[in-house]
Amino acid sequence: MGNNTDEKLYRQIVESSTEAIIIQQDGKFKYINPAGVDFLRAASSEEAIGNLYSISYPRSIES
Repeated sequence: MGNNTDEKLYRQIVESSTEAIIIQQDGKFKYINPAGVDFLRAASSEEAIGNLYSISYPRSIES
């Protein structure tokens, strides 16, 4: 398999995954698969990519 074929295969796997796959860089989403779009309740990946959506976790959880 060549690199182009590998890339197509990986892209198909990511695009068809039922799990949200999100690539974030510098606080912005760079890529979101269709399951990620559903997870974020966005109308499309274009709506979510580049927006200020962020996933953050508290530094500490007080009980």
